[in-house]
Amino acid sequence: MKHLKTFLLATIAILSLTMTSCNDNDGPSYLYFGTIATFDGNRDNRSYYTIYNSETGAAITVYADMTIPETAGVKPGDRLFIQFRTNDDFDLKQGGLIAITSITKCLGGNFRIVPSDSIQYFNNEIYLTSLTRNGKYIDMVAMMPQEEGVQYELVTTQEDLATSIPKFYLSVTHKENATQGARLNYIASFNIDQVWRNPSVTGIDVKVNNAANPNKDLFSFNK
Repeated sequence: MKHLKTFLLATIAILSLTMTSCNDNDGPSYLYFGTIATFDGNRDNRSYYTIYNSETGAAITVYADMTIPETAGVKPGDRLFIQFRTNDDFDLKQGGLIAITSITKCLGGNFRIVPSDSIQYFNNEIYLTSLTRNGKYIDMVAMMPQEEGVQYELVTTQEDLATSIPKFYLSVTHKENATQGARLNYIASFNIDQVWRNPSVTGIDVKVNNAANPNKDLFSFNK
């Protein structure tokens, strides 16, 4: 049985959903992708993943002929950044068999409700590369200095939730006296399903102190 190792910090260079092609002269031609996916578990010596069509929001299932071992610290429902290869006739909108080349576990998790009088503390600078909604998730890529114990959060207040367009705040918390290194791509994914499936909600806003582009500090996602 094939197993795939995972890495627990998001430090890869391919961002969001990207694609390149390669042909080794007379050999087969492949497509190479990188995207955030939900791990659905191992079945029948295969590992299964859900990705989302960025245009329609449709869920797409892909699978690989290898499994993720329990010792890797990855469980069904976890968000992962996967890089994979397919034949050049692969239709990403339909899904199917892929050959995974690397897996990185995303940071993040569920959003958190904080007291309204503390929301001003969730405003540290983030050098944002992208912020997107994919299905029931808000996905972030940021170019930030490498440091131990850094934590990315998506927070809101009860008051911000009590509207048809709830407002969230994307925040980073640095460990006290942490040593910073070279800038890396940090990838985080946050589950907003509890809010997104509310029929009275028509969209959400995400506020971020975007050091990469201070003029773009509010991101709106409509249903």
